[in-house]
Amino acid sequence: MLAAGLTLTGCKAKKTDAPATGSAGAPAGSTSAGSAPATAAPATAAGGAVQDLPIVTDCPKSLGGTEKVARTIKKACGPITVTETLVIDGSLTLEAGVVLKFQPDTELVVGYHGAAKLIIQGGDAPDQRVLLTSAGDQAAGVWKGISLDEGADRSQITGLDLEYAGAPDGAALRLHDVTDVTLTKSTIKHAKTHGIATRGKVTFAQCAGNELDDVGKLAISVEPSTVGSLGSGHKLGPDAVIEIREGTVDSDATWPNLGVPYQISATVYVESQGAMALTIAGATLVFATDAELIVGYHARGKLKITGPAVLTSIDGKPGTWRGLRIDDRGEATIEGATFSSGGSADSGVLTVKRSGKVTLGEVTFKDNTRGLWVDDQGGLTAPKPLTFRGNERAAHLSATGLGALTAANVYDDGQIIEIVGGELRADTTWLTQAKAAVQVLDDVMVEGGFTLTISAGGTYLWKPGTGVTVGYHGPGSLKIAGRADAPVVLGTQVKGEPWKGIDLDTSARSTELAHVQLADVGGEAGVIAKNGAAGKLDHVSCARCAATVAPACGAKLDTSAAVTAGAETKVAIVKPTGC
Repeated sequence: MLAAGLTLTGCKAKKTDAPATGSAGAPAGSTSAGSAPATAAPATAAGGAVQDLPIVTDCPKSLGGTEKVARTIKKACGPITVTETLVIDGSLTLEAGVVLKFQPDTELVVGYHGAAKLIIQGGDAPDQRVLLTSAGDQAAGVWKGISLDEGADRSQITGLDLEYAGAPDGAALRLHDVTDVTLTKSTIKHAKTHGIATRGKVTFAQCAGNELDDVGKLAISVEPSTVGSLGSGHKLGPDAVIEIREGTVDSDATWPNLGVPYQISATVYVESQGAMALTIAGATLVFATDAELIVGYHARGKLKITGPAVLTSIDGKPGTWRGLRIDDRGEATIEGATFSSGGSADSGVLTVKRSGKVTLGEVTFKDNTRGLWVDDQGGLTAPKPLTFRGNERAAHLSATGLGALTAANVYDDGQIIEIVGGELRADTTWLTQAKAAVQVLDDVMVEGGFTLTISAGGTYLWKPGTGVTVGYHGPGSLKIAGRADAPVVLGTQVKGEPWKGIDLDTSARSTELAHVQLADVGGEAGVIAKNGAAGKLDHVSCARCAATVAPACGAKLDTSAAVTAGAETKVAIVKPTGC
């Protein structure tokens, strides 16, 4: 069972609430078995800007309080107990084999007040590992763990074993507004709520080969900008989850497949004032209720998804996450992905807004309220087969958008494609969508010099009171290319409630209707041709209509080729009067 998104309260104290230390900020509890620290001398921790600090290399009897020194601890010191929260305002280097044992409710805090460093240099062999553990009970959350704050940039952790850490509202390892951290070959075990949590701008210079086991509800909890630096080669366990909280991806990044799902707990934006792109590479994204992924809302954004990728909801029920939205400034290329359990009455699990653009490869839409939704001016390219299974509505498209679908698409029986209607915005061909029911929800206007072509074998059902108008404001052409073995059927969505049929207006040009079966058209006829309309009808009929064709005086309509009256229609052609 995947965990719902968590609020990471307590991850970072306010600056006015400094970590608890000894009196006056002195390193209370920090005593040395040898002489006092060496005099101040330049000492730079690896990769950082910490310098001009007293160098301390002796073995303390215990540690705690605030330290502003460059301390190095060696394996020969043996296990050292941390008796109270240890705040590093200088640098702390733990060489291979060092063991620190923390009393209950203590923690290691680095970089809270300013520039500081944590350098952990563990090795691969058991006796070379650096161990940070509980000094008391061996139970999850006995001590609070490690906090790397904004002054701890470029800290380096390698070969660490971190165990029994993490307060009830915090992770065992916490990173706050810290950049270029190295975390490699380390383990986190027996954490209270989750293993690693970040907040603010956090990046890893290197993050690889880490293991998290028995770390609570979430293995890792990060903001979207951090995911791309999580690295690879981790061992996270079969039930682990990586939580991605609300935020923005604003630079080039790749979310790799780390072997466990990414759980999206709130809205994630992909956008930047400059050119950038997010790549989701074969990963599974599991969305909390009403969470969504939005590309190009406030600024430009690009998304690339490569398969096999899955985008779904936590509970698996249709409509329980909002979906992926390609907004007005967004572009996306998607190949080999499955979208499920999303959408709503006014959006799809994949939605393309007015100026958004999406190119789809082989993509599956399964068990959604709405599958694919493309607004009237949204850009859709889909040259490869799409698969639609178990959706309440497979797709919601404009009249132009339907023309982007290939005839090779795969549908379960009963899948419905909604066509919103409106003006045709380019030359468009509707290819037959086998097994899918195509329902047109509003008038389709063919003008602007464009041509609507409908291929053989399709069935299209119009909402009562709507129809097709060709050439009303300007030239337009309708070509229906049915065949004797594959006629095109045009009718109403509601039995007994008529639709308006085909209206060839004065600027209708080069109309060709072949092997067309109309039905249930209200008004004068299934096809009405006004003065100036031009075209040819071949094997056209209309069932339950007043007539099949009604040409006006001056219509240039060739009706000589098998225009017939269908069932319950009295006349095939109504001759114009008063010409």
